[in-house]
Amino acid sequence: MQPSGIIEGMTSPALTITGLTKRFGASAVLSGIDLTVPGGSLLSLVGESGSGKSTLLRIIAGLEQADAGSVLFGDRPVGVGGIARVKGTNKPRQAGAVPVGFVFQKPVLYPHLSLEENILFAQRLRAQEQLDRDHYLSLVDTLGLGEHLDKKPAQLSGGQAQRAGIARALVRKPTLVLFDEPLSSVDEHLSEAIRTDLLTLHRQLGFTGIYVTHTPDEALAMGQQLAVLEDGGLAQVAAPGQVLAAPASAQVARLLNPLYNELRVEVAGQSVAAGISAHGFERADADTPGTLPVRVLGVLAHTAGNRYSLETTRAVDLSYQEGTVRLPAGSPLTAVMPAVPHDEGQRLFLALREGALHCFSGQS
Repeated sequence: MQPSGIIEGMTSPALTITGLTKRFGASAVLSGIDLTVPGGSLLSLVGESGSGKSTLLRIIAGLEQADAGSVLFGDRPVGVGGIARVKGTNKPRQAGAVPVGFVFQKPVLYPHLSLEENILFAQRLRAQEQLDRDHYLSLVDTLGLGEHLDKKPAQLSGGQAQRAGIARALVRKPTLVLFDEPLSSVDEHLSEAIRTDLLTLHRQLGFTGIYVTHTPDEALAMGQQLAVLEDGGLAQVAAPGQVLAAPASAQVARLLNPLYNELRVEVAGQSVAAGISAHGFERADADTPGTLPVRVLGVLAHTAGNRYSLETTRAVDLSYQEGTVRLPAGSPLTAVMPAVPHDEGQRLFLALREGALHCFSGQS
């Protein structure tokens, strides 16, 4: 769906990445990445540190050379100087290539320039480009920078400096914008406010974007699509709700929910991988079919209640979307539930919330 409120002329084509590969020495950081970001949409890219997120973004922007593959925005090349180059091709810069807005982890602001001069720096390097003053004023107003335009970077808070970096990336109205963990050094309260402003600007401007983060909640909040990068490849690409409901692997599930129980269950006599979110449990009043009999091993305070360390006291059959699995006795579990007093050694019964159990039948 095309975002509403798009500035005239700002409709974006799709970003298409095909067979993108990058090696550093003998190590393959990216291996044959195929990814399409629909025009006007924002895709969240999440992965553990070292998974290749920033490298992928830098290749798209033309700041790194790929060893193989292509990056196109519609039918046009992408990147600084007009091309996401492949190593060894020595292709010339191409006229009419797509300009890219890039928001870095930390804003690089010139200390001797005012906030306004920093925002307009790249714009003023291109004397032939006319500044859209109305767009500029709307941008600084949305980002809450209007009262700080005369200040130098040393007078700005960390959040204000990062907002300035966002404004600088968007002031030329690029149709492709890349965000490389822009809020990783901002506290959670301020991060949430800036994310809200970014989503407002995305709706207004309609750019196509990739938003890189290592924070699960941020990834789920920012993208219409969610791509999970794992060991240099894409483990899953889908709508955020679909990835949560049906993670492609235990690794994907654990990445999006660090308190994730990775288990072994039996399916038709075979041991396979499965998992249950720590938030997928609730108290049951009695030992009925499908409930989990457990013993409390430990209790810790948690923001959502208490965090319980448990183990199953006997094997139990559990239903899920594709059938029934058997969870063995002695299986360790972590559960986050409302803070009801439970003593170590106490036995109780738990029920699973709908969709909490994931069975990865293809993984032995």
